[in-house]
Amino acid sequence: MKQFFKDNSLLIFILCVGVAMRFYHFADWSLSNDELSALSRLQFENLSSVIENGVRLDDMHPMGVQVFLWFWTKLFGITPFVVRLPFVILGCLSLVLFYLIAREWIGVNRALLALGIFACSQFPILYSQLARPYSPGLFFSLLFVLAWTKIVFQDKSESASFTKWNIFLVMGGVGAMYSHYFSFLFVGIVGLAGFFFIN
Repeated sequence: MKQFFKDNSLLIFILCVGVAMRFYHFADWSLSNDELSALSRLQFENLSSVIENGVRLDDMHPMGVQVFLWFWTKLFGITPFVVRLPFVILGCLSLVLFYLIAREWIGVNRALLALGIFACSQFPILYSQLARPYSPGLFFSLLFVLAWTKIVFQDKSESASFTKWNIFLVMGGVGAMYSHYFSFLFVGIVGLAGFFFIN
């Protein structure tokens, strides 16, 4: 274990900085109008009413985040901390996925540099702190890309076998589809691009 921390000390440091920046005061500022709009569309007695009135008739986003928020707020309430916490966690997990993808594509050293930039950039930090589809959309898109990379560029001797990456690919695609239309468009383009690399 000591050797692992020694070998990966820079990676762990960058991840800790990225996680700290995403958790820093994430619940200390009031809910945005966008978040309040989503919460106002949760005020229905049952899930079918949420989907019909809170999504289908009154929102332009896929229903995944809205349905999740309905269950989440029923269980834990609607304080900024509670509402935003799962989105911050997904933003932090996206750091790991980002690094794993970059390591596969460009190697360890450049992946660490890319992760350092991504971990400290304001845009992904802010959108990891909002209880909206952006953080889940990023997470599931990255999960899809990681699984896609493992499947498309895997060892040819494993090409006929069904692996965990097939499951992650489906999870990422479905999660992206139910998070945000642009996430779904992105994974669709990535998926189609795979045909150019497969013999």
